[in-house]
Amino acid sequence: MSGFPSRRSNGPIVVSSAVLLASFLVACGGAKLTDSAIPSGKTAPPITLVEMKGMPADKAQMLTELVAEAAGKRDVAIVQGAFGEGYRLDGSFTVSVEGKTATIGYQWTLADATGHLVHSISGSESAGAAKGNPWAAAAPEVLGRIAEGTANNLAYRLSELGYATRAGSN
Repeated sequence: MSGFPSRRSNGPIVVSSAVLLASFLVACGGAKLTDSAIPSGKTAPPITLVEMKGMPADKAQMLTELVAEAAGKRDVAIVQGAFGEGYRLDGSFTVSVEGKTATIGYQWTLADATGHLVHSISGSESAGAAKGNPWAAAAPEVLGRIAEGTANNLAYRLSELGYATRAGSN
């Protein structure tokens, strides 16, 4: 699993699960649910975030947490490790520098449990000034924009497949 820090304990999984649960509780806290506020359809299966090729481990871990948080706001569960019959999400990342500005390119593929391609997402985000290592320009707010766009795109696609999601939520 290239791009992920070595796993020595279940700590990152527990933290990611706690972040996801906290995000869900904060998003629902104090809000009065009405029939129009409840998405219709079946519950979306969990999406296992498997691999992030080309991204340094520290940035991959941060992006994993940000994607899980953003997806949780949209009633989509992002998990690490095997999780039954859900979906698999793999990412591939590049960083390029033009002039003094770094740009992060990304390509996500979503596949079902049998490996059949369900959806793909691609895009790029300007990461700002690149000094030395261009990945240093991938600040939390840049990774946050990638996470929000990815989560929203996943929620829309899952909604098209008949799952109850909150596409467009922030």
